[in-house]
Amino acid sequence: MVSEACRLSGLKRASVSEALNLAPARSDFDADDEAATGAAVAPAPDYFRFKRPVEAVAAAALLAALAPLAAIVAAIVAIDMGAPVVFWQERVGRNGRTFLLYKFRTFHAPFDRAGAAVPRDQRTSRIGRVVRKSRLDEIPQLWNVVRGEMALIGPRPLLPVDQPADPRTRLLVRPGITGWAQVNGGTALTAEEKDALDSWYIRHASPILDLKVMWRTVRRFGRGERRDTSAIEHATGWRSEAKAIDDRLFADRRAASKPQAARRPLVERLSRVGDTF
Repeated sequence: MVSEACRLSGLKRASVSEALNLAPARSDFDADDEAATGAAVAPAPDYFRFKRPVEAVAAAALLAALAPLAAIVAAIVAIDMGAPVVFWQERVGRNGRTFLLYKFRTFHAPFDRAGAAVPRDQRTSRIGRVVRKSRLDEIPQLWNVVRGEMALIGPRPLLPVDQPADPRTRLLVRPGITGWAQVNGGTALTAEEKDALDSWYIRHASPILDLKVMWRTVRRFGRGERRDTSAIEHATGWRSEAKAIDDRLFADRRAASKPQAARRPLVERLSRVGDTF
């Protein structure tokens, strides 16, 4: 009744659980649906099965070691922003399953007490900007890693509305706190560049590459985000070639699955039709 009334009135409707990001996890993106994009996708490398228990133990150890620092950051956020000190937001993870990503708050409410919208550049304080720039706001995401919703290293988890046109490769693995796209440009990248870098990482992940990501993550604390043109061009070029190969393989597989009569050349079939008249 309510949904129908809103539809007829042209009003948008959202349940309380959806508005507060408390809706149950669901799979809006099917990583195995070939019909979605018209191309097949290879499974994730076996390396991701190996790294999951290692990262879970590492995340638990980091969570314990950083507990005093997390308490200090939480106290600062409480003084600066007020309660609650932790912010949560729905993101899309492995196999399209949604989860709640946790961060320390660095933004004030989007509306003031009078109900007027607050401009985004006025919603952060100087302390909030420092917490965000130092990445201390991401400490609570270690709990996401322990729970199995995220990894230490992987493609950055995106909002449901920010998924690329073909999200199936990135949804093969758990999203990461840091990753190849973050250390090669981060927020300075376009959506296409991020997707190319993340997809390249998924297909080339290895212990050596993960160590390189960790080293570059540490370096970012003092240097900030910088675009690595070489890595971006390499990943985007690889992405285009990989997509062309996937499309060609999918077309060949579909052709092989068609009945023999349907695969006969069109001219031959037309000639046989003409013979019947």
